[in-house]
Amino acid sequence: MARKHLMVDLETFGTGVDSVVVSVGAAVFDPTEGATLNEPGRQMWRLNIQDQLDRGRTITGATIKWWFNQSDEAIRDWNHAESTCKGMTEFEGEFKELWKSWNCQYIWSHGSTFDVMILDSMFNGKCPWKFWDVRDTRTLLHVTNMNIDRAQGTHHSAIDDAVAQAQTICKSWKVASGTS
Repeated sequence: MARKHLMVDLETFGTGVDSVVVSVGAAVFDPTEGATLNEPGRQMWRLNIQDQLDRGRTITGATIKWWFNQSDEAIRDWNHAESTCKGMTEFEGEFKELWKSWNCQYIWSHGSTFDVMILDSMFNGKCPWKFWDVRDTRTLLHVTNMNIDRAQGTHHSAIDDAVAQAQTICKSWKVASGTS
């Protein structure tokens, strides 16, 4: 089986690597085939806030204020009862299982210093990817003069953003490789 790519998007209560993460979206894709996989290659996790606070992760007031200016749909996407949310240990296991089961090699995010760095912090540096396998959407989109198409889904929904980013990378990959 060919090695796959995994797009991640995090919604958080801060901008530091130790920020509380409220949701994680992941979409498995193959840019060479121009395909973003449907279920079960797409996964969304809502994370338990208290579990993260108990482990020393942080919340910033500015980010909470920022969330007050986002859509009701985006807030509803992660705002669930704590009892229905995953603890960090359970999330880490499920994330790593998704990575392994889809034979992923590359991890992508919209910017190289936010989502992946926070996951690295959450996993205490025990990530299933190597540092040289981190990919950044912003660089490829800049080179191909493209923007993320957010016409579908809810902006700042972790899963909707991960899927939109993966789909845009597939289009951008074709432009960069001269196959479009």
